[in-house]
Amino acid sequence: MEVLDAILLALHMVAVNVATAVPLVCVWLHARGRRGDATADQTGRRLAWVSLYALLAGIGIGALLVGPAWWDQSTGYWQAVGRFPPRAYGFAALELVFSLVCLWIYARMWDLWRAKPWLHGLVAVMSATNLLYHFPPLMVVLGELSAHPRIATDATIMHEDFRQLMMRSDVLSYVVHFTVASIAMGGWTLMAVAYKSRESRVESREPKNGGGGFDRLISAGAWIALAASLAQLAVGLWVLVEMPIVTRNLLLGSNWLATGLFFVSIVATFALLHLLASVALGDTSDAAIRRSTLMMLVIILLMVGVLVRVRRLEVRNPAAEMLVTGMAAAERDHQTPATGKLTKRPVPSLPHLRSRRHLSPSRAALS
Repeated sequence: MEVLDAILLALHMVAVNVATAVPLVCVWLHARGRRGDATADQTGRRLAWVSLYALLAGIGIGALLVGPAWWDQSTGYWQAVGRFPPRAYGFAALELVFSLVCLWIYARMWDLWRAKPWLHGLVAVMSATNLLYHFPPLMVVLGELSAHPRIATDATIMHEDFRQLMMRSDVLSYVVHFTVASIAMGGWTLMAVAYKSRESRVESREPKNGGGGFDRLISAGAWIALAASLAQLAVGLWVLVEMPIVTRNLLLGSNWLATGLFFVSIVATFALLHLLASVALGDTSDAAIRRSTLMMLVIILLMVGVLVRVRRLEVRNPAAEMLVTGMAAAERDHQTPATGKLTKRPVPSLPHLRSRRHLSPSRAALS
């Protein structure tokens, strides 16, 4: 069951990453197309439709993930889902429809709104930011609640409770991790679509590079993916630091499978950096692009496998639950209800510590 969860979740993550970041890449390509770059314009048009299809695929695969979660009640996922009121999911569905409509308008109006670039670009930005703001925090909080249900004291989680949960440092680290991963996938998608367009020209016996335009776009996509992958190293360290020590130990030796997957994924990441740097610096051969694509997909599968494995172990580990619950309680104790800002806890007044007159001579000397 864990293997099936990991494969479906990896496919879901790839699809949603593409749907989130590719519209922003399209804005740049559309701007280049208005300046006369036909290759960028053609690639951007294809990417706009790819992002729409990716979001539809992400929704479909997400629906498939419901099956394993329903079958295996030990994950605690459905208990976490039940703690949100039904209107929260209705609101989430409306947000998905909004992003789908924005992506359709953006792809459909690629040529018709050429004279209104600000409006065309705004639609793409609204879709991307809408997905980023609503869904990564919700999915991360659901994951945390399934493993550590007592981080929230109320049985029903309302808007204010959810906002406090999404502002936790561990949740924020996962959200940033998802955002940077989306940027990397956006660069990879540009590289893949430009490569596919170049190969189509070869099959139709047109000039291979279209004046070198497709090769430049392949390198540009590699640069985007490379920069995001480098940033992901720092973000991944942040995620690791924010983990409870019991969970972190699972990755650093307590569980051989989680540790092995984590170690292999780190080694594969450095191999990916080397491959992306090669493509970014001009090696746009078929072999280089295919190797980097394969390595990126392997890393995604490994990382998702780590996540699935650790979540299962957290659910079964009472020590992790007690630790995370205690940390959440400490954070709530340090927040004021009105502002949610951190405040200093008052130090108890202990008269027998304020003066040595209450101590015996021997204890006063020792103090």
